Amino acid sequence: MAEGNGVDLASIYQLLAHVAKRQVDDGARFEQMEREFVVMRRDISDLKHGIADLNQTVALYHASVMGHGMMLTEHDERIVRLEDRAAPRPHA
Repeated sequence: MAEGNGVDLASIYQLLAHVAKRQVDDGARFEQMEREFVVMRRDISDLKHGIADLNQTVALYHASVMGHGMMLTEHDERIVRLEDRAAPRPHA
């Protein structure tokens, strides 16, 4: 009987050791993921500031175009023409 209990206890200790190692490994992975999230948050913040700057630049450009007498609809038509020219042509 003692022999059976000894085998059972050895299996339990082995399982506990495996679980403990897994927990340490997972903790290290979570720490790495947290560091990556910090970098991503910083990148997103930089991107938000870049988009805000771009929006301001576009607004100033539009104000400048309107100030020179060009109608916004003419500006939009010109953009469409430029985009049509820049669009890739299908090969015949």
